[in-house]
Parts: sequence; C-alpha cells; structure tokens
Amino acid sequence: MILSDRELWENQDTYGLVNPWEPSNVQPASIDLTLGNEFIVNGADYALSAAAPIAPREFLLATTVESVFVPPHLVAQINGRSTWARRGLIVHTTAGFIDPGFRGTITLELYNVSPDTLYIPLGERICQIVYSTLTSPAMRPYGSAGLGSHYQNQKGATKAWHN
Repeated sequence: MILSDRELWENQDTYGLVNPWEPSNVQPASIDLTLGNEFIVNGADYALSAAAPIAPREFLLATTVESVFVPPHLVAQINGRSTWARRGLIVHTTAGFIDPGFRGTITLELYNVSPDTLYIPLGERICQIVYSTLTSPAMRPYGSAGLGSHYQNQKGATKAWHN
C-alpha cells in the first residue's frame, strides 16, 4: 500500500526518509524532491548556478537536492511531476524504482521530448517520491554484502557503473 501523508510524516520522524526535510513538499501520498545543481551531459560533469537548460531531444543526468532513505519495510518510486511532463520533460527514463535499504541522492535521467529548450530552475520541485509498504521487511536490503549495490550513498549526479 502507498503511504499517505500521515504515514510519510510518521516514517520521517522515525527513519528520516528525506533530508533536508521541507514540510511544504509533502503531498497527500508523496514527497516532492527538488533539482540540484550537478549535471552530467555527454559524460562531462557540470555544476550550474542558475536554471538548467535542456535542449530538444537532449538527455542528461541530474540530481536531487535531497538525500533519501528507504527503510527495509518500504520500497519507493520516483515519478515526474505533471507540470514538467506537460512541457515535454521525462524525469526518469526507466530507473524509477528504489530498493529497500537505499540511501543517497537520486540521479534523474532527464530527457526533453518537446521541440523547445526547457529551462528548469535549480531548486524546482522536479519529481516526487512515493513510498509503499512491503508485505514483510527485505531480508537483504540494498547495500547488503554480496548484492553489488553500486549506487549506495551516492551524492550528486552519478554516471552508470561499469564492470
């Protein structure tokens, strides 16, 4: 079951789901996350101090300001916000699932499908995290030995791990 705002507040108090915590970002069944200033475009790292321009058909990696935690009894998903989707921005191409035990910032896979360059202000509410309850806590949460959890404790936009 998806956690309601009441349950999000309770889990925040107990586990620290989102840091920094901004009470105004709590929605009825999700928490809005904001766009950070680190980006990866064509393999190169960038830090911006204003709005992030995304050209038509451009793909880039970005990060959230917030670090998130998914306790072992929960799972989470990242979804784009409708305001940006209606402008042609895809916030995560396919990797919106966040395993129990994950801790770190979220790397966003931004893709502009519109014919116009989009300018996204830093700190803009860009996506939302939705937490759901598992039928039982994970036995081996993300980050457990032997899982190969490459993105545990990531900070900033993170390139794909290669073996």
